[in-house]
Amino acid sequence: MNIIPKDGGRQLKIKCSAGCFELLKSELEKLALDQELSKTFRIAYIVEKSVDVAGNLPQITIKVHSLRKNGTRTARPKFTINIYNTQCSLLINGACTQDFQDEILPEIIKNMEQNPNFSSLDRTYAAVIDRCLEKSITEQVV
Repeated sequence: MNIIPKDGGRQLKIKCSAGCFELLKSELEKLALDQELSKTFRIAYIVEKSVDVAGNLPQITIKVHSLRKNGTRTARPKFTINIYNTQCSLLINGACTQDFQDEILPEIIKNMEQNPNFSSLDRTYAAVIDRCLEKSITEQVV
């Protein structure tokens, strides 16, 4: 897995194996639908799925907005998560990409560690993501 900060912290690129990618994608889609988590972090998600002319789904975009006290979302997203299915990668960009690292990835790790249905490989992926976050460096996993 590679976690690469870019553009002075306004972008974060995550490149990983197909298995780890599918797990991350699945967890991100679950989080986007989790109303309780939205209330906890005061965020709102907008999910857009891009379908090409052949009917394939090459990209999923999740826009993460802050929630105002009255429950409405802000006009500009805090950050956007671009999920590239054909490249097994994610690109997180926007003014608050650090929030993705500080809030969203730890929540994914917690979910992976607490789910009894996850395999030991899934738990290994969770540990790798956690190590990458702690070290803020790139780590290769085969």
